[in-house]
Amino acid sequence: MHTIRKGGIFAIISAFAVLAVLTLLQGGATAAESTPVAKTKKPDDKVVVYFDNKAKDNGAIVFSFTPTGAETIPVRVTVEKGMDDEDSARAALKEFKVALGEDKYSYDLDDGVKVIIKGRKSTTFTLTLSEHSVPGLVVEIR
Repeated sequence: MHTIRKGGIFAIISAFAVLAVLTLLQGGATAAESTPVAKTKKPDDKVVVYFDNKAKDNGAIVFSFTPTGAETIPVRVTVEKGMDDEDSARAALKEFKVALGEDKYSYDLDDGVKVIIKGRKSTTFTLTLSEHSVPGLVVEIR
């Protein structure tokens, strides 16, 4: 019969628990780095970008706008500390217009916090939030 020294089994269980936590932490970081923050489900001719809360620090939001059958266009929005959801939505609206032009797309600002992008003549696209480094500001693509 085998005997286990007092505390031996607890040391083994503790070691496994530490290993499991470290594995989860490492795996969680890898998964977060490899997946986009949010994106449209499929190409569409309309998308709404919703902003909420206030920027607690300077940062940037980078969208990847991909027209169906064309190259991806990065759209970078610089956000300064203290900008609220309405300020951020106006800044995003401006950057979308500059990056994408107004020939194929129309834009609207709804309730001051929702940027609506529509493809003219049923032009479809996908929109991905590829970078978000603005603490406090919530950005959702719907």
